[in-house]
Amino acid sequence: MKCSVCKGNMVQEATTYKTEINGEEILIEDVPIWVCEQCDSSFLDDDVIEAIEDMLASLQGGLGNEEPPEEIELD
Repeated sequence: MKCSVCKGNMVQEATTYKTEINGEEILIEDVPIWVCEQCDSSFLDDDVIEAIEDMLASLQGGLGNEEPPEEIELD
């Protein structure tokens, strides 16, 4: 896959996605991300974005009332 910015080679790596809900920090580890070897541009596949959005939506109402889960798996 080629980078849309510089046409360099894109490689898939794993990253930690960080956000906050109701004042609670949320970390999702081992999220697959495409990174350009030349210019470091990066992007997530649409299915990964959808999975993250679904996870965060399911957590939205529960945080603040109970302990956040220790781990969330991304399929």
